[in-house]
Amino acid sequence: MGGLGKTTLVKKVYDDVKVEKSFQHHAWITVSSSKIEDLLRDLIQQLFEEGGKPVPQGIGTLNADRLKALLNYFLRQKKYIIILDNVNACPPHLNKLSQGILKRCEGLSLAIVAIGGVLATKDQNRKGFLEERN
Repeated sequence: MGGLGKTTLVKKVYDDVKVEKSFQHHAWITVSSSKIEDLLRDLIQQLFEEGGKPVPQGIGTLNADRLKALLNYFLRQKKYIIILDNVNACPPHLNKLSQGILKRCEGLSLAIVAIGGVLATKDQNRKGFLEERN
């Protein structure tokens, strides 16, 4: 699905002043075939630097579980937005879900962004909102 302007659209939303003011922390991660540890380190570095805090010493030697724990601790009780760009693969259940959202929004960019905002506030265990009606 390359070349459809997905990154451009998300970048416009990400850089919007209202969006920026709505979140305490922001990060943009370009995902490729990088190892999870590298992605987590990049994310930690961005969040800490953007928050005006020193990047923790020794993150280069931490394993994925320790890096996740550090991120969890740092982001706990905070509003944040993290964009994962250039994700080439999607688990089958998320792919089906995303296709359903796109179908219901009829490809309208503003509708997709609005639905994303609504979903961010919903209980993640509830699927009723996203299930297709027969």
